[in-house]
Amino acid sequence: MRRRIVAGNWKMNTTYTEAMALVDALKESLTEEVVGETGVIITPPALYLSDAVESLVDNPFIAVAAQNCHEKESGAYTGEWSAPMLASLDIDAIIIGHSERREYFGETNEACNVKISQALNNELAAIYCIGETLEERKSGAYMDVILKQCEEGLAGFIGDDMALATCPPPAASVASEYVEHIRGTPRQFPRSALRQRRRGLRPAEIKNVVE
Repeated sequence: MRRRIVAGNWKMNTTYTEAMALVDALKESLTEEVVGETGVIITPPALYLSDAVESLVDNPFIAVAAQNCHEKESGAYTGEWSAPMLASLDIDAIIIGHSERREYFGETNEACNVKISQALNNELAAIYCIGETLEERKSGAYMDVILKQCEEGLAGFIGDDMALATCPPPAASVASEYVEHIRGTPRQFPRSALRQRRRGLRPAEIKNVVE
């Protein structure tokens, strides 16, 4: 049985003060008793990731994800950030292929595939987004779109690759045929455990993403 995931994408919202106030409120309310077996992920703007991780060091039941990363590890790409940069902040995951990235920035399935590799190579979970546009839904072509996103975006990833799929209906039923290794998420992401160990807190149990 797949674990439930609740992920909050903050997008381009909140000032620093607002963001940290929200992190504090979530930290106080989302305790182990409240979270239970549900995976909880927050995705603040990149500017606030480091402070969000630091604030949540004593709450391993809230994972921190970035909203995007670049395909390259480094280079002359002004305004971008890479998976190694994000990993150095001790975050847990990266959102890849969000519909807004696809629509506004022309992000392709092939680019997503490279970004997933970057995330996994840097010990970060990849939250791969799939789904059709309203126009594709109305035209009846949505199944082809979703199948192509799965086939091209996830090409080469098998077994224990730590990737997550966000699948709005009707994508969920289709994706399950092609993304059998994507089984939800543990309550504590791998890097959540690393954060605790690095700061001298109790080691967290690291569970495989694939059940």
